[in-house]
Amino acid sequence: MNTPGAVSKIFWPAHVCTPRTKAGFLVGWNIRSFTTCIAAVISDVKLNDLESTLSALSTDTSSSFVYMGKVCGAPPIVLGVLTTLYDTNGEGGSILNAEGVADKRKTANLWMTIQLQSNNMPFLRSIYCCGYRYSDVSSEIIFYKQPNPTRLQYISLEPLVLDIQQNSGHKVGQDSFTMKNMKKIINTRLRSGKQRTQINDMRLILNQINSSFETESAIVTRCRFFTNRRNCNSISVSETILQSAIFIKKGVLYPIKYMLPFIRPILVQPIIVFLMLVRIFAEMVLWILNLRFPHSMFNGMALKDLSATSQQIDLRLQQACFWPWQYMLLRRRDWTNTATTRAQYISFYNSMWLVANDIIIGLTIGSFLVNNSEYVANIILRDYLDRYTIEKLVSMIDWLMGWPAGLKLNSELDSFLGELFLRLIELWKDCAGIIGPLTPSIIGIIGLSGIFGGSMVLSLLSDFLSFMTIHIYLFYMVAAKIFNWQLTILYSLFNLFQGKKWNTLRNRIDSCDYDLDQLLLGTILFTLLTFLFPTVVVYYATFATSRVAVIFLQAVMETLLAFLNHFPLFAIMLRFKDPDRLPGGLKFIICDPDYFATYGVARVIRKIKSFWPWNSRLRKMCNSSINTSTIINKSGKLASKPDRNPQNEEESDQVIRVRKNRIKVDVNNSNFTSLSTIPPTSPISINPSMSASWPPRVSYLFMQNLPIPLSAIFFQYLLLWKRLSSHYFSFYVLRCLVSGETIKPIARLQYPMLPETRPNLMNFWLFLKVVRNRTYPVLGRFGCILHNDQK
Repeated sequence: MNTPGAVSKIFWPAHVCTPRTKAGFLVGWNIRSFTTCIAAVISDVKLNDLESTLSALSTDTSSSFVYMGKVCGAPPIVLGVLTTLYDTNGEGGSILNAEGVADKRKTANLWMTIQLQSNNMPFLRSIYCCGYRYSDVSSEIIFYKQPNPTRLQYISLEPLVLDIQQNSGHKVGQDSFTMKNMKKIINTRLRSGKQRTQINDMRLILNQINSSFETESAIVTRCRFFTNRRNCNSISVSETILQSAIFIKKGVLYPIKYMLPFIRPILVQPIIVFLMLVRIFAEMVLWILNLRFPHSMFNGMALKDLSATSQQIDLRLQQACFWPWQYMLLRRRDWTNTATTRAQYISFYNSMWLVANDIIIGLTIGSFLVNNSEYVANIILRDYLDRYTIEKLVSMIDWLMGWPAGLKLNSELDSFLGELFLRLIELWKDCAGIIGPLTPSIIGIIGLSGIFGGSMVLSLLSDFLSFMTIHIYLFYMVAAKIFNWQLTILYSLFNLFQGKKWNTLRNRIDSCDYDLDQLLLGTILFTLLTFLFPTVVVYYATFATSRVAVIFLQAVMETLLAFLNHFPLFAIMLRFKDPDRLPGGLKFIICDPDYFATYGVARVIRKIKSFWPWNSRLRKMCNSSINTSTIINKSGKLASKPDRNPQNEEESDQVIRVRKNRIKVDVNNSNFTSLSTIPPTSPISINPSMSASWPPRVSYLFMQNLPIPLSAIFFQYLLLWKRLSSHYFSFYVLRCLVSGETIKPIARLQYPMLPETRPNLMNFWLFLKVVRNRTYPVLGRFGCILHNDQK
């Protein structure tokens, strides 16, 4: 059947394109019409045995392979055969004439014959549908690197979302470059007028590609049974020794395996009771930390919001409550939710890495503080705290009690406020003198807390700084109250001059008629407060600046805590070590026909050359305008070189190898267009009658993962910065500073990689029972879910 303009899209595994590949059967999925996804090439097996293996895997309820039909749309089937040029007289000839191949070619919905050429590139030789052969079918072969699910590699259209919160609204938009290339590949309008392929087909293809590794592993493992059964009479000496060693190993381990069910409950039960008691203690501590004070005390805040140490303890306890549930989730295998599984995996191990690094850093800092507690106490207490929080503050107040910068203040009010704050500083200095001898011991205790991590040391130092600067906070509160009180009175007296007053019932300013004595009294008070206002402003600005400096130091410590607790160390390591674990979308690159022909140093050199300017590559592609094996005779007809095996129907067809000119490159738009959708252009003059018999064309593309953007890795820091900037860099903070109102601190941020609600005690008890009985599904070899009765 002649179908000019038809295009076959074949997703091909790149690891097959090697000289070591043998002829075999193509196993994969047929998405629709001529669109296929090849998962594996199975060699050294009969067609009937291969089909029996696929049928057994698809119906085996004890294996997770049965879920592949739901994820991939259908179970894998045999789609055709692969031949090689070097195995034409051997394996290549036998695979085409193998038992059942001819009948399968006539009855299968789709049967392809693909040849692996000398440059290791696949070429579509023939394609059959229900026994009818379709000729003049062009092909778009899209290579992909087979993702390894045991290393949590997978291909995805969208970037991986690392936010594991269940109700998170954080979504990453689709990459425009990925969508542009995807539409070029999938939504191509065919010349035959067929309807376009939907985007859902691309998602289905990606699911099939992500399942290809386990599909190949399971099929190869099952097919070895048939191979070993045929070769059971010809076992070599090494295989005999190996089987004997396995038999001896089983004989030695069998008694231990037999006694383990009796010993295990005796050892596990005390551990379970101990873990349950620890969890109950953790719940009690969490309840105390989240218990709120009365509204009259600390504005009704919880203890964890008042202290950095309490917040750090709350964080570690919540992580400890969340880790068992997360671990059990990772031990399962969910075929339909790969992105969530990867995000949970990265979150779990990132937390483990951070805790391990935190403990190492804490032990280092703690040992230094314990061994140098006297020296550190002298530096902190005398060189910094006493100098900047007492001595500098006293000198600043003495300077304000004069004429600061030539500004004449009210002498009586200036002297009153100065003496008030100086007396308060003297009182605090006496209290600090009592704490001074205990400072080395406090530093030593902080150093001992390093066994819980460097974050605990920083939290205790932050709380110690807050305690040693509490007098600055009190001075700021007193000055702010005086400033706000005076500013409010001035605003009320200003309304009095305008003949207005504040209507409390209607919450607005209304007009009002005042008597003469009221206006006179208001004028006197307004004048008095106006001349006293600069003195109050100076003291308020001084203590507000001191308070801002203390907040800045605490913010630096909070930033260090954020790096120790939330830094995406594991994700960054995967980003550079194995980017396939963190997909950021898709990209399609053009492959020249010699892409798989070079190995080792030659391939490295070719990759280096790929970074050269586009002009040189475009000039090279233009110079090699048509690189085919066609011969044009004098009569104007096309003739091709004869194949190596003219007796075979598949080998006798005309084969025209199309090279680099089969893809049109648009350098300005950075796009590509397959020549299967545009008229062919060639500098060779060909008769018009030959246009209908123009040979099929082939184009090669490579589908790869885009690296995940750094903004997706540091999403928690972006959320943190957005929340902090919206709070502290807002009109609310400016209004509070100008009006003298107390700035309400933002609530300490909860760890962004924890759920809103933690598992309760009942869930933890069920988890311990599951661990004891080992009834939860465990990911076995080749993706099989092993239950308790199958182990």
